[in-house]
Amino acid sequence: MLFEKAVSLYWADKSRRLRGNTLEGYASAIRRHLMPAWAGRELESITHDEVQAWVDGLPSYGAAQKAYKTFRQVYRWTVRKRQLRIWDVTQGVELPAAPVVRRPTLTAAEERETLRGIVGQAWEAVVLCEAALGLRRSEACGLDWSDFDWRRGWVHVRR
Repeated sequence: MLFEKAVSLYWADKSRRLRGNTLEGYASAIRRHLMPAWAGRELESITHDEVQAWVDGLPSYGAAQKAYKTFRQVYRWTVRKRQLRIWDVTQGVELPAAPVVRRPTLTAAEERETLRGIVGQAWEAVVLCEAALGLRRSEACGLDWSDFDWRRGWVHVRR
């Protein structure tokens, strides 16, 4: 079976069951990465080494992850639905390492300066909670007075 035939069968089945955003992501990966690489290929002729080389050649970690997962979905769905007795070439494919993200943090001096600068501001309590509790900005902004348990010294971060 040709890969593009497998994609069209997969799409016909999944487009009835998946949400629009999921389908949009799959369509993007299919259009940008899968079809240029695998269109015209027999599913049975694709090898593990070719899939690994394809993943290694994708431009970024995000693209590799998205494209490979979509390829794997189509491939495994086709093998299962058509009851093909072929080796699963997606087993053991290694994705590139996720990039390390280092978010900037304030030094103690910068934190002191920030806290001095917010005195009397409307958002003073939010910034103080953020600094004292190590909260993300969205977590600190979601705090309500009912989240503070003054007797136990607890703050319930719920939103």
